[in-house]
Amino acid sequence: MDFAYIDALNQAYNNFFFHFTASPLLIINTSNIDFVANGDEREEVIDQILDMKAGSNYYQPLGTAEYSKIVKKPGRAQCRTRETAAPGETDNENRPSP
Repeated sequence: MDFAYIDALNQAYNNFFFHFTASPLLIINTSNIDFVANGDEREEVIDQILDMKAGSNYYQPLGTAEYSKIVKKPGRAQCRTRETAAPGETDNENRPSP
């Protein structure tokens, strides 16, 4: 296919959706994700669809490379809540009095 045709088609789609107001619109940058092969990314896209508001909505996902930097890694320290902490790990139980 001719590049000029693809470019014109892309511009036409962009113009159409830029002015689209008939229903809520979700625009997702899919350059750095693979929601077909990656279940976590697919779930995030589904969540974005379910949480859409009126008008145009834009979603810029982190992508697998960035997402993996912030998710829990095996062997790393975990953040604990009061419900999941072992006895003596919360509040001031282990701190000396001033």
